[in-house]
Amino acid sequence: MEVVNLTIDGLAINSAKKGKTILEVALENGIYIPYLCHHPELKPAGFCRVCMVDVKGKMVASCRTPIAEGMKVITKSPELDKYRRAIVGIIITEHDADCLSCDKNLSCKLQEVAQFVGIDASQRKEMRDVEMDKPIDDSHPWIVRNYNRCIMCGICVRTCEEIQQISAINYAFRGRETKISTLGDKPLMESNCVSCGECVARCPVGALLPKRIDKADEDIDPAILEKIQALPVAASPLLKEKEVADEVVTEEVKLIIDDLVVSVSKGSTVLQAAKKAGIYIPYMCYHPALKGSGGCKVCTVDINGKLLPSCAAPAREGAVVITNSPQVQEAQAAAVKKMLASHRGECLNCAKSGRCKLQEVASFVGVYLEMVDTPAPLMEVEESNPYFLIDRSRCVTCGVCVRACKQVKGADALELKRIDGQRKIMHKEGVNLEELGCASCGACVAHCPVGALLPKGTQPPFMRIPPGNHLR
Repeated sequence: MEVVNLTIDGLAINSAKKGKTILEVALENGIYIPYLCHHPELKPAGFCRVCMVDVKGKMVASCRTPIAEGMKVITKSPELDKYRRAIVGIIITEHDADCLSCDKNLSCKLQEVAQFVGIDASQRKEMRDVEMDKPIDDSHPWIVRNYNRCIMCGICVRTCEEIQQISAINYAFRGRETKISTLGDKPLMESNCVSCGECVARCPVGALLPKRIDKADEDIDPAILEKIQALPVAASPLLKEKEVADEVVTEEVKLIIDDLVVSVSKGSTVLQAAKKAGIYIPYMCYHPALKGSGGCKVCTVDINGKLLPSCAAPAREGAVVITNSPQVQEAQAAAVKKMLASHRGECLNCAKSGRCKLQEVASFVGVYLEMVDTPAPLMEVEESNPYFLIDRSRCVTCGVCVRACKQVKGADALELKRIDGQRKIMHKEGVNLEELGCASCGACVAHCPVGALLPKGTQPPFMRIPPGNHLR
């Protein structure tokens, strides 16, 4: 692995991976650089110019500039502060001023950046002299697009193109009329959107939000439901995991998956190898950002004649993998049915419907109809947290939330327990969530593959924005 030595704000950083950007290295070392259009799961864009830094007396976009040996980077100076404040001020003038009514309030990236560059609430209000009368697209049953809150960062566009490979939205029109639009400026529901929710999950502000469903019998146009149900969920390009850009391949192994020779780095799993080759294997307890999985058995495949979970099985030289034999299909269907036995099947009343992992895998293995209107043994909802709820009637006990809490946030607030013969996701009893390290960050909610963990509809969102002088 080739490494680079550089200095950021006088801090010597040794052994940074060659190929990484200034922004990536700075954030990894606890040095905060404000940004709006950057997302770690997407290719660098450099649209917003908020992340500008000083390299040899020249301003460069840190999200697009690769590190170099001996580079000296300055992230804070009067010139940079003035430049960033001007850029953020321009963005704010085109942004809806009513933060308190926005569901993204306190978890809004624009609020965080504005606070860091020194634009307080009173200044933000004074800057907004543009009338916010842009139309709101609420044609979709689960997604609302508010153009008055859009900052044109392009994250949703790149997500749709790079993650889903659908490209349902893009930049349209010119000048002050520029906006994120579907082909022909049609409502979102009339586009080729596959309702995956990936753009909503990554939007840094309140421009894309899940639509609240306050009633169990919410009326949705049957024609819209028919269109969504007809979408090829299992064949969606979302199922192809993009390669991690900064992964350094030291040694490769070759294996055969469904008669296709696949080469992957040593240490990869069979599931990761299949994803790289574009071969879909269903899974529930696996998450690319987390360690540990294999308990659900949904990703079972035939490896050298043995049925094994592909997310836990290492890719070995010469291994022969079959993902679609009758035995494999039977094992996958049995694992999904086991999950369905504890899952409430009222999908249309669930806020995760249309982007639920269980819907996807149940459709793929051919047992989708078995999850419709099925009761659940645990019909209980825990609302002890002020920001999100745990609906155990929809929990599939995959353990993703438990691992997210430990691995993403370093907390230990959740655990899997067996009570009265039923497995439950519980916060540890006898100790309050704050003492356990829970900061209501929402990592468990963001990683949950089903509708078991959801934000409370009218409560402030998760992330607490630290003061600007503490961001470093």
